[in-house]
Amino acid sequence: MATLTDINGIGPALAKRLASSGISTVSAVASATPTALAEVQGLSAETAKAVIAEAKKAAATPAQKTPAKKAVAKKVTASAAKKASAKKPAASKATASLEKKVSKLAKRMKRLEKKLAKVDKRTSAKTKLAKVKKKQKKKKTKK
Repeated sequence: MATLTDINGIGPALAKRLASSGISTVSAVASATPTALAEVQGLSAETAKAVIAEAKKAAATPAQKTPAKKAVAKKVTASAAKKASAKKPAASKATASLEKKVSKLAKRMKRLEKKLAKVDKRTSAKTKLAKVKKKQKKKKTKK
């Protein structure tokens, strides 16, 4: 009878995680859905699809370890490594992008503060001028 480790792409550690989640036979893996397998820690939906396909092949053939198992495992780990390495630079790229945006916003805020100060000066000058004109009108009307 074939064991979980006979499936290409499943090693001892993943076999233990699958068994602890209730999937302990090759036929259980073959009949599982990709979303059910993806719930197991360390399995993406893509990897789950590949493992299910390999389990169906293993269920159809007698239990034999094939040399292709290492290639599938390497392919799976290589794709996982690419995803992990792609995520790290993306985070630093996102951080750098956010830092640039913050810097631009800080500069813009300084410019707007300067404009506001000028507007405040103008407004206060206009208010003073309006008060002076009002006083002058009052004086003219009294005379």
